[in-house]
Amino acid sequence: MIFILIIESMYSKIIAVASAFPKNGYTNDEFIQKYKVDTTSEWIESMTGIRKRYFAENIEEFEEIVITSAKEAIEKAVNNIASHSSEFGIDGVIVASSSNSYKFPGLSQIVHKALGLNKFVRTIDINAACNGFMQALSIANSWIKFDGMRNVLVIGADAMSFMLNMEDRGTCCLFGDGAGAVVLSNENMPGGSRLIREWEHITLSENYESLIAQKCVVMNGRSVFENSIKTFEEIITKLLEKANKKIEDIDLLILHQANYRIFKSLCGKMGIDENKIPFLAFDCANTSAATIPIALSQVAYENKNLILAGFGAGFNASATLIS
Repeated sequence: MIFILIIESMYSKIIAVASAFPKNGYTNDEFIQKYKVDTTSEWIESMTGIRKRYFAENIEEFEEIVITSAKEAIEKAVNNIASHSSEFGIDGVIVASSSNSYKFPGLSQIVHKALGLNKFVRTIDINAACNGFMQALSIANSWIKFDGMRNVLVIGADAMSFMLNMEDRGTCCLFGDGAGAVVLSNENMPGGSRLIREWEHITLSENYESLIAQKCVVMNGRSVFENSIKTFEEIITKLLEKANKKIEDIDLLILHQANYRIFKSLCGKMGIDENKIPFLAFDCANTSAATIPIALSQVAYENKNLILAGFGAGFNASATLIS
């Protein structure tokens, strides 16, 4: 007698996105004046595309925006599934961040308490700087596909202002503070939209010293710039090959929001329409692990072929295809 086991495929789907910023925002001129930075607004904008950033006053305000983004994402998720008449609950919380007032516990436990979640909700923290959100999303995807979770809250958040040397103009003017959150949910209908389809990951550890942080962020700007373009090209190409798609099939690429010139260079190398790679950090700067969910909260991606890709300290990079 022959038994045939049919395993139903499980996908994960982004059903809600939210973002939050500290209350204090600084234009380039305001930033230069307040922190006595030896540069000009024109230099910052021409070299990075950045016009403004937000800084948290203290760690409490930073934790507040993390919790705000989480609550808003959950509220949107509940509203988005209301028509299905199904009970909604969070099964896991993953927070990607390099910013915390404690060495331990992590921000995921702080979020867990603030949301009043039950003790069986799994929590974990990821510290991978600018690629942290992508790594967190990958883990959440696995929890849903292989651990049977229904809904996972994934947060990317950083307070980079706590780690800046204001005498280093090549670094300090690039960063800001912010938080972004998504709710990833299970889906067993492969024909749906906003489903995570494929993943690709790269680690270039031989270059890790080009971007490090102890008390302050220390960066070899040229190395980071060149390696990010090269790595984005490689990881996007590999992801497309794995998914059997061409770059022309992709409607939007939401990449880590570090520098406008990186996007322009990548478009030139890969022959991509610049409108497909929106730079959305003009008015919030590089918020490290928060950049991708913040950017995702600002675009319409329903019924689109979408690539999310991060590049961060390590150097490590991740990319996923959503369609």
